[in-house]
Amino acid sequence: MKATANEKVVYILGAGFSAQFGLPVMSNFLEKSKDMYAIKDSRNFNGNKIDFFGDVYQEIDKLRRCKDFYASDMTNIEEILSLFEMGKMLGVESKQQIDFQNFIAEVIKYHTPSEFDDSEIDFAPLQKFIKNLFRVGSITGYGNTHYNSELPFYAILTFNYDMLLENALSNYRQKKSENYSAQFIEEKNFSNGKLPYIKLHGAVSDPQTIVTPTWKKAFGDNEASNWKNAGDILSEANHIRIIGYSLPITDSYLKYFLKWGAAHEQNLKSIDVICLDDEQHSVENRYREFIHNKLNFYNKSTSDYLDAVHDGIEDAHQNLFQKSQSPRVQFF
Repeated sequence: MKATANEKVVYILGAGFSAQFGLPVMSNFLEKSKDMYAIKDSRNFNGNKIDFFGDVYQEIDKLRRCKDFYASDMTNIEEILSLFEMGKMLGVESKQQIDFQNFIAEVIKYHTPSEFDDSEIDFAPLQKFIKNLFRVGSITGYGNTHYNSELPFYAILTFNYDMLLENALSNYRQKKSENYSAQFIEEKNFSNGKLPYIKLHGAVSDPQTIVTPTWKKAFGDNEASNWKNAGDILSEANHIRIIGYSLPITDSYLKYFLKWGAAHEQNLKSIDVICLDDEQHSVENRYREFIHNKLNFYNKSTSDYLDAVHDGIEDAHQNLFQKSQSPRVQFF
């Protein structure tokens, strides 16, 4: 649904958003880490040594014994980390457990694009999307920026650790003007040139903040502060847009977060979900079982979505909304 001037739009990004640009997801994380580890004998990436990866892999090999008795997917990093979390809870500490946050951070940083060529089909729509999020109408001489007052205000809440959007914004700023002042902020502050951007599970820029994807998610003081800011942002939302998040059955915390937001939102008008689905409509069915009103579901990828919003976010959403009146309609 199209948002109007000065309404509040909150994006919630899942792993599917970043995966479009080559970042690992839980199912291929281990494979991508081994590809990375095998590339250079120096085991040195961006000044960071990753020799400890070998110790991590040895510890993972020990866990494979459980497959002799129980159904286990030892190629999925979430399953592996959950087993380590259980060991920690049972008092079985190991150096490898301490290494895992750094392991996750290094793999994600390695696979995150840092330079963006506008001529590349994948990156040009992302750059345009970010520009529109900051309500940028045009950039005039001497780095002055004109903001479009007819657009809504935007905010981003993400479960991703990566620096994809930060890198894209930095690249855009360098190409347009050193004085271009648009920035992400880790607080609630809807305004021109400042976009609330909350990483709910931590960031690779500080591996100690990373909350690993396990059955037992523990949140420290910093994470609690992030969630509070996110809750304040969500309570003001007129429109919620979820991209690349399949609503896994195990992730009950997001459901309660959205329910809490609905209890405090004064005028929630739409919930748009953009996520690839299977032939059985498993993802859509999960969403429709959970969200009984205001839901528009689109079975498409991040790339499809960014291509659609290339020339304007709100016009694209108006078109999507019109095409979603009948159930299970696919757009484009």
